[in-house]
Amino acid sequence: LGFGVYGPGCSEPARFIDYGMYHSWVKTSIARIGRAAITRLGPSHLVMRRTASTIQRFGPCDVEEMTTEIYTDMTNVTVMPCFDFKNIKYNVTLYAHVEYSCVTFDVDYLVGGSNTPFLYLRRWCFGENRMCHELDVLQIDFYVEVYFAVSAIVRVAAYGRQPKFIDPKKAMERTNVWSRKRPVVTKSTKDLSFLGVNLNWYFKTPWPSYESTTTERD
Repeated sequence: LGFGVYGPGCSEPARFIDYGMYHSWVKTSIARIGRAAITRLGPSHLVMRRTASTIQRFGPCDVEEMTTEIYTDMTNVTVMPCFDFKNIKYNVTLYAHVEYSCVTFDVDYLVGGSNTPFLYLRRWCFGENRMCHELDVLQIDFYVEVYFAVSAIVRVAAYGRQPKFIDPKKAMERTNVWSRKRPVVTKSTKDLSFLGVNLNWYFKTPWPSYESTTTERD
């Protein structure tokens, strides 16, 4: 089993690539489609990406990745008394019909604190046995666990785009509307009825018959 490649000329044989050598690479590349890529830029800053591309990108968000804003949220949390670290959970869900070029999670103190807040991105698993699916499923559920003291401000920003798909129902409705419309026929202002009369008279007139008038000579 291999990939066939055309030869350099008509008389030259075709070349074949052994697929067995690249099977693991192809399998890994296909499994990477739709997986979330997570980058930690600090104890209180996370970046996550999930696109349909096979090339995963890491690091801070680039300018071209932040052109379209999908969702933003900023939440202030204050807990008193402030002797120990408190934690909150922020639920996040990723859907397959949206390409997330860059999603940022950031937490900071609303009021100056001595300890730096930090956050973790964890999977939200359902069921009694707490089973989690793979990262390439249609819907992925996360929750951001934030640890802070006194008060904190949590920022979430999602950038990307929503691809456009053809809705079969709407496409069929539009096709039916166009099929019901009759073509507009414009009437001619000229009277061409005499052409029909003349043509009928012409075809009804019998063709003349010709008899042979040749005679034999002695």
